[in-house]
Amino acid sequence: MSETACSKQGRGKPEPNPALVEHEPYLPVTERSNPLTRDIDRADSEHIVHLLKACDAEIFHRDWGRLLNQQVEYDPEESLVVISGCGTSGRLAFLLAVTTELTKTDAPFIAGQLDFCINNLNVFTPAVVGFNLANMARNEPIPSWHLTFRQVIERMEELQKRKKAFIINPVVGPEAISGSSRLKGGSTTKIILETIFLGAHEAVSAYKRITAEDVMDRIRMYEQVHKITYSQSEMIASLVHLRKEGHVYYVGWSTLGIMGIIDASECIPTFGADAKDICGFINQGYNEMKNKDGDLTALGPEFCISHMDFVNTILPSVTELDTVIFLFTQDDGLCEIETLANRTKQRTSNLHAISHDLLGSEDLVSCVVKVMQELSTKWILNAVSTGGHILKGKIFRNYMMDLKVTNSKLFKRAVNILQMITGCLPTVCIRALLQAVYDTEDVTDDMTAAEVTKHTTLAPTRSRVKIVRFNTEVLGLVCKVCYCLYMQFQ
Repeated sequence: MSETACSKQGRGKPEPNPALVEHEPYLPVTERSNPLTRDIDRADSEHIVHLLKACDAEIFHRDWGRLLNQQVEYDPEESLVVISGCGTSGRLAFLLAVTTELTKTDAPFIAGQLDFCINNLNVFTPAVVGFNLANMARNEPIPSWHLTFRQVIERMEELQKRKKAFIINPVVGPEAISGSSRLKGGSTTKIILETIFLGAHEAVSAYKRITAEDVMDRIRMYEQVHKITYSQSEMIASLVHLRKEGHVYYVGWSTLGIMGIIDASECIPTFGADAKDICGFINQGYNEMKNKDGDLTALGPEFCISHMDFVNTILPSVTELDTVIFLFTQDDGLCEIETLANRTKQRTSNLHAISHDLLGSEDLVSCVVKVMQELSTKWILNAVSTGGHILKGKIFRNYMMDLKVTNSKLFKRAVNILQMITGCLPTVCIRALLQAVYDTEDVTDDMTAAEVTKHTTLAPTRSRVKIVRFNTEVLGLVCKVCYCLYMQFQ
C-alpha cells in the first residue's frame, strides 16, 4: 500500500488514490466527489456556507427551458397526478402533495411502479426524475424481480421518442457531500416538480401554452431566491454549530415546519446522528402534516412533533448548549410565536429565527411565494445541519464517514469511499466491509457470494468496533457497524 493511501498519524490527510480519481467519472455523478468541496471538512462555518452556496449555484448552470418544456395531455377533471419517491424525493413528494393537494406515495422500488405504468400506457403516462445519465442507472438485479432499474429506464427512453414516457434527468454536478442527494438533488427535485405543476396550473387556469421561456422565467425566480438566501451567508454561518453535548431544535409553522422535520430526519441516515441531535416540530403536529395515518405519537418520543410536545417534553430540559431555531413567515400567528419565544428564552439564549416576507416580490401569487420560502428555508437548514455535522467530525474530505449501510446503493457507496481513501482494490475493500458486517476476520466464499441484501439486512445489527488490517499493515481505519458503518482515520 502506498504511503499516500495510508498516511501515518501527524503527516496530514491521505490523498485519494490518483488512479481511482481517474476512474471516478465512471461512477454515477451523484456519487462522485465535488472538486469544489474536496476539503470542506477543514473549513470553518463561514467557508462551509460559501462552499454550499457554490454547489447549489450549479443547479442553474444548464438549459432548463428545453428540458422541462415537454407537453403532456392532461385533463384536470378526469385525471390524477401521483408523485412517488423514496428518501428525500418521497419526502418532497409529500410536501408538494400537502401544498397542492396531489396524491402521493412512497415505494421501495420505483422501477416496479414505472414498469407497471409502461405496461399500462392506456392508463398511465410515466415520468421519472433523476440526476444521472440514463446509462448510469443501477444495473444490478432487484431482489425477487426479473428487471434492473437500467432496463426499465432503457424502455422509457424508447417510449420517450413517441412522447409516451418522460425522463427528466438534469446533470447538476456532484453533491457538496458525496452521495448526499438530500442537498442539491433534493433542491432540484423541488424546483422541477413545482415548475411543472405550477406551469400546468397556469396553463389550465389561463388557457395558455407554456413555452420554454415561461419555464426559464420560473427558473430565474428560483435563482433569485438562491441569491437572496445566500446574501445572508454571515447570518447562516452563525447558526452552523452542533455542540457535542447540545441539540438543535427546529420549531416551525405550516410547511416551513415540515421543512424542519424533513431536514432533521435526514441527519440520521446521512451522518449516523442520534434522533435527539436535531429535531423538528410543527405547530399543529399531525393535523398540520395531513398525513394519511394521522397521529403517530404512540410510536415513541421520536414521533412527537407538535409545539405542545416541544413545550412539554423538550423545553424543560433545554440548556445553553442547545440551539432553538424558529421557522415562520409574516403570515403566521405572530402573537403565538412571541409567546413561545418568550418561554424558550427562559431556558436558553441560543434562540434564532428564520423569518420570511414576500422575498421582495409583491406581484407573485401566494402559492409561488410559499414554495420559494420553502426552498430558501431548505437551503438554510441544509447548511445548519450539514455544517454542524462537518464541524462535529462526521465528514472526511467531502465523504460521509458515518452512513448507514442499509441498501445496495449505500453498500456500493461504502466500498467506493473505502477505495478512494485507502487506494485498495475493490475486492479488498469489500472484504474489509464484510469483515465488519459479519464480525469476523475470516470472510467465507458464501459470504462473498451472498446477495447484497443479506449484508445490508445484517449490518444494522452489529455493534462491535474492530481494526481492519490490509496486507499485515494496520491501516488507521476503524470500521464500526452499529446502525451504520463508521470510518475514521486515527
